[in-house]
Amino acid sequence: MNASDTPTVAADPDLTGVVARYFHVLADPTRVRILELLIEGDRNVSELVADIGGGQSRISNHLACLRWCGFVTSQRVGREVLYSAADPAVEDLFALARRQVRSDRATHLSACRTITPPRR
Repeated sequence: MNASDTPTVAADPDLTGVVARYFHVLADPTRVRILELLIEGDRNVSELVADIGGGQSRISNHLACLRWCGFVTSQRVGREVLYSAADPAVEDLFALARRQVRSDRATHLSACRTITPPRR
């Protein structure tokens, strides 16, 4: 499949909602942090809890969301489950976002009052 075979939002209005949901999954700081850590390497829930903090059930719920939406895969190894980043495009997307945040946009993003503040 090449770029010309990829459906566009203009050609498929239903795709607009799917694209919005894709970014909605990435709109949570905990899920972004989980993905950043999994891009570095596979981890189990205990390792993610140690790296991120918070309760195991909270991290597990975020992992379930990420898994369901195809951002993360899991594999049982003995008694533990290892999680991996499933979509290499997310790493590129994060790199692009970091470049944009390092620009003059960071000040505007930090000051924006129309975006709901991130949950902690």
